[in-house]
Amino acid sequence: MDGKKIDVDSLLVLTFTNAAASEMKAKITKAITDSIKAGEHSKFLRSQLSKVPSSNISTFHAFELEVVRRYFHVIGISPSFSICDEADAEILKENAFQAY
Repeated sequence: MDGKKIDVDSLLVLTFTNAAASEMKAKITKAITDSIKAGEHSKFLRSQLSKVPSSNISTFHAFELEVVRRYFHVIGISPSFSICDEADAEILKENAFQAY
């Protein structure tokens, strides 16, 4: 908020936890809101404030999942792919181990 106009859409912020991603969005929202209250670039900042909820601020895993969902056709997987849970992962590991 030091006078530079940075579009929230141009940010990619990756965290290790959902809590950290939520905290980052809250900090950005507060900084924008405080600047609007101070009268700084209010038209631009108001537009940015509306973009924060859908901004690219997430965990590494959520970002990776979004990339795979968006480009499934490029990497050659089914668009209806799913992420296995821990139980399924253990079964797959055991089957792979027994196959070799």
